[in-house]
Amino acid sequence: MAKIAQSQNLPADVMHLIEQLERHCLAPDGSYVSKSSFTELQLAREEMLRERTCYLEAMVGDLLSCRSSDAVYGEAITMVEEYQQTVLGGNLGGVKDIPGLHSHLGQKCSPEVYLSCLILSFHFFLDLTF
Repeated sequence: MAKIAQSQNLPADVMHLIEQLERHCLAPDGSYVSKSSFTELQLAREEMLRERTCYLEAMVGDLLSCRSSDAVYGEAITMVEEYQQTVLGGNLGGVKDIPGLHSHLGQKCSPEVYLSCLILSFHFFLDLTF
């Protein structure tokens, strides 16, 4: 933004104000959100990633220990079916499968979690059949 200000020959005090905003107030990714909002969003994303990782590790741990493999397999299949039904319903309504669609359609997890469940259930199925 400061480069734009310099190319437009703005007064020095306006250029200084723009530089101060960029340095202290705006997010480093250039999205023009406040730094505090950007930081909170990053922390929330990191927390969600940690929770998702813990959840998937627990599912894998249960599968590997075979304590309740049928229950884990059933849960994974249920989640995959829920995802398919939700996306199908969204696509029938003219909504494309875009990032953020899962929360808009009422899903609790991101598509990555559902994909991981599908992969886990597929591996479990292979272990049972071979």
